Amino acid sequence: MSTTPSPPASRSKQAAIVGFGPVGQMIASILAPHGWHIHALDRRPRVSFDDAEALNTLEQYLEVDARQPTPTTAETLTGCSLVVLAVPEESALETLEALAPLLPADALLVETLSRKDRLRAHLAAAVPEHAMLSINPLFHPGLGPRGNRIAVVDPITHPTVTDVLSCIEDAGARVVSLSAREHDDELVPVQALTHSALLAFATSLPHIVTDIDRCLEFAPPPTRLLMALAARVTSGSPETYWDIQGAAPGQRPARDTLANALARLDDDIAQDSSASFAQSLAENQSWFNTRLASLTDLAQTALSHTIDTTAQRPAASDDQTPATPSSKENPNVHDDH
Repeated sequence: MSTTPSPPASRSKQAAIVGFGPVGQMIASILAPHGWHIHALDRRPRVSFDDAEALNTLEQYLEVDARQPTPTTAETLTGCSLVVLAVPEESALETLEALAPLLPADALLVETLSRKDRLRAHLAAAVPEHAMLSINPLFHPGLGPRGNRIAVVDPITHPTVTDVLSCIEDAGARVVSLSAREHDDELVPVQALTHSALLAFATSLPHIVTDIDRCLEFAPPPTRLLMALAARVTSGSPETYWDIQGAAPGQRPARDTLANALARLDDDIAQDSSASFAQSLAENQSWFNTRLASLTDLAQTALSHTIDTTAQRPAASDDQTPATPSSKENPNVHDDH
């Protein structure tokens, strides 16, 4: 796709964000501090949003279904040099096809799809004369961009692209440049594997745990951490996790890999093969290679946040000598079950 000239000064800092959900709101918060005037398009009433800070970033809010643009929609879009598509995959192509005739020829289109293989080519075909930037925030927008990563797929040389990426970095996010193949063949399967494991864990809990409050009283730190992560995933946007779960062309779903790993564990238990189980752990340890120590330390930090620090310790008498911590209390020992 060829680059396009810079837009006129009257439109150089006007941005339309189509879809003002969590991703759209985060992008607005990234752009607004840098002089961008944000116009949000969403079919939900403005009063349905309870985040006053996000609304305060807006120049304009249009309650409209972008797949059925109105004259006001057309007027807004023709005045923008940047259009961000922050809608679910299932409606992205239909939305863009409806809006394409309204976009200025020199406007930059930013798409935020979780998967790039299925629709990116179709999106580009819908607006062949437009420059396009593909990004994917690799975190829940509620966490905020600072310290997190945003994947940027095959960025082109374009003044507005440079501006947008600068805004992302100034917000504290790390820009990770990937090819489309790297994104879909490596990044997406890892995301799908992570979410599959958490969703399977969440789905299994009601079949094992009868009283969640009682379980949390005696659950060890890894269990509490996994329960917290499962709760976060299950309370998130179904559309986001659904988009990620499909396999890229020619690839088996990550769920198959997860199922095979569980089947191997089942076989080891059924055959009472502790040697095979130990071999599996050794293979895993070898794969982590030089990252093993740093990731173990990261786990220690994360697990420490699941501990109830408000618990009262018994007061020690003057003649008592503090006991040496057991292996379970020693933070350098990682047998935290």
